Amino acid sequence: MAVYTARDGRAALETEFKLIGSHADLRNAFDALNGGSETVRRLHSTYHDTLDDDLWRRGLTLRIRDAGAESAEVTLKEERGANVQRREWTVPARGDGLIAYRFPQAVTGTRTAGVSERDLVPRFETDVVRRSKDVSFGATRVELSLDSGQITAAGRRVDIAELEFELVRGSTAAMLAAARRLVGPHRLAVGSRSKAARGMALLGASSPTPKAVNPAVLSSDTVGGAFGKVVGSVAAHLMGNVAAVAGQDPEGVHQLRVGLRRLRCALLVFGNRGNPGAAVIDHAARHALGKLGRARDADVFVLETLDGLGDCGGRLTGLRRAAESHRSLAYDDVRRLLAGETFNRLLVDVMATTVDPLPLVHEPSRPLIRAASATLARRHRKVVRTGADFATLTAPQRHRVRIAVKKLRYACTYLAGLREQESTEHYLACLAQLQQRLGLANDAIVAVRLANDLAATPAEASGSLLVRAWCRDRLRALEPDLRCAWDAFAAAKPFW
Repeated sequence: MAVYTARDGRAALETEFKLIGSHADLRNAFDALNGGSETVRRLHSTYHDTLDDDLWRRGLTLRIRDAGAESAEVTLKEERGANVQRREWTVPARGDGLIAYRFPQAVTGTRTAGVSERDLVPRFETDVVRRSKDVSFGATRVELSLDSGQITAAGRRVDIAELEFELVRGSTAAMLAAARRLVGPHRLAVGSRSKAARGMALLGASSPTPKAVNPAVLSSDTVGGAFGKVVGSVAAHLMGNVAAVAGQDPEGVHQLRVGLRRLRCALLVFGNRGNPGAAVIDHAARHALGKLGRARDADVFVLETLDGLGDCGGRLTGLRRAAESHRSLAYDDVRRLLAGETFNRLLVDVMATTVDPLPLVHEPSRPLIRAASATLARRHRKVVRTGADFATLTAPQRHRVRIAVKKLRYACTYLAGLREQESTEHYLACLAQLQQRLGLANDAIVAVRLANDLAATPAEASGSLLVRAWCRDRLRALEPDLRCAWDAFAAAKPFW
């Protein structure tokens, strides 16, 4: 058995980005970029982990790659979600028989605690034909690779078709700009999952639907620095849910909508509204929210409203059938969104913003602590003004209150860490309670609308009457709690 360690325990920083599509479209895109001479290699890789997938659950993958001609290497990589940069440790693999890998010192401790290199076993394999060439964009040089092949795990297989950009030198922004230009003309989409993630999914070890993680914004941060942290967390949230949404996962749709709202709020809180790039991102995010909203409303109607009512003696059968058909059409729209040019260019723009956030920020060098209070006060005043005389407001007026509350709450999640936790708890609890009550009321109102829209036959109309009656009762029952939630928020002392 041969044991190898990474050179001096130091990692290389890999900067890469990939697009996916049909083999023909990817080949056309590859050919469209002029570069150096093309090389072709056959790459066979075996991914190792414990039987309990300990490395994967810790955000690491270990690969042994055979590139032919007695060239083999062992690579330990970080799975970094949306980040175009990730650390990797690579060493030559020499010797016969099983190759054991000693974790580099940089990832020992909590990252690999309890994981023994002796327990690593083959988990899945990739077999890829890689066509590569160097392409230059001004001073930036990129290795462009067209990968085609298969991933094999536990007797199951899935095809690989990817166009990978790996930065050799120069600007990451220039590399992403080149990828962005290929999206529309060649019908390509942003690749949101690594080969390792797809292999683990074949084994049934895919990660749960990612939820939003708020970055640690500090009082010492500038506005630009804070925005960069927020956009980084938003990018990971968005990219982590694209695959889930494509698989018609209701929670994925919900989380993708949350990510897009967080993105728009970050532009509102930190952004330079006069920047054309910010306007493009905001417009694309708003368009995506509209498409996803139809699917989310259908999910709630079928999985919460209709399932909550039960069968009702068969009276909901016709309406449920119509609702399922409506839901299927809504997800068709979502799949077209995910494959479309506008959404994929949005993803590239978000990734580019994680690399260079400052152009989209108003006064990026301004100390965050000075800007935070003014920002939160402005959003708080908007909620109070929109919700004045709350008990008398109509449903459309309360909808506007709900939108203002969401924006305030997202702003608070970004900036509340600048204050002591004890001073923020009561205000944030009141705000969360108000948002939750407004959301429940909105779900009932949307259910009434859908029940009306779907009642095209007598059988559907019978179920529609039941749903509308149930929703009216629900709204009446919610009203006292909703008013109390508003009064509690209005009386809460702002923490800034």
